[in-house]
Amino acid sequence: MTFRFELIKSLKDPYSKFYQLKISEGVPFPFRKIALLVGVSLLIALIRLFFALDTANISALITEYSASEFELMKVMIGLGGLADAALSPIVYVFFTSLILWAFLDEVSFRQTLVVSTVSLFILIIGKAALLPFELSLGIPAVASPFALGVAASKLTENDYFIHFFGGISIFWVAAIVIQIYAYSILAMNRKRFIVVLTVSIHFLILLVAVLKTFLGIYLTL
Repeated sequence: MTFRFELIKSLKDPYSKFYQLKISEGVPFPFRKIALLVGVSLLIALIRLFFALDTANISALITEYSASEFELMKVMIGLGGLADAALSPIVYVFFTSLILWAFLDEVSFRQTLVVSTVSLFILIIGKAALLPFELSLGIPAVASPFALGVAASKLTENDYFIHFFGGISIFWVAAIVIQIYAYSILAMNRKRFIVVLTVSIHFLILLVAVLKTFLGIYLTL
C-alpha cells in the first residue's frame, strides 16, 4: 500500500494517518506538499512586504540616514524576508527530518519528512493567524497574542529573551506535540526519549532563529 499524504486530514485524524504511514510499503517524497507550504510562506512574506510590516521597527531611524540609504535598507530587509520565507521552511523540514531519522529506530527518512511537513503546516498556520493582528492592530510578531513574548516583556527588558519567548507560541507547541505523537506511533524508542529529542531540536531551531533575527538587524544597520 502506498501512503497518501493529506495535510488537513493529518491534523483532523492524526492516529489514522500516522498509522497508515507506519504500515505503508511505499511513502512518496512529499515534494508537492513542501513546495505548497513554501509558496504559502512566500505569499505571507509578500503581504508583510507590501504593508511594510518588517520595516516598521526601523522607522525611528529615518532621521539618521539619507533618503536613498533608508530606502536601500528597506529593500534589503524586504529581500531578506522573502529569502527567509523561502529557505526557512525547507531547512526546518530537512534538518528536523535528518536528526530524527538518525536517532529514532525503525523510522525511514521519508516518514520523518512527512511528519516534519505536518509540523511545518502548523507553523505556517500560525504565521497566517498572526497577520490579521499585525495588519489591523499593528501588533508586532514578538508581541503575538499566541506567544509568550508579551509575558516575557513584563519580566525582563532583554530583547533577546523577549524575542525568544515570542517564538514560543501555541502553534510552536502544537508542532512539537504532533511530532511526539507521530513518533510514538512510528518509532520503537521510549516516549521519554522522543519527547526530549523533539523538544531539544525545536529549542535549538528557535535559538538559531532569534540569533538570525538579531544578526539580520545588525547587518542591515
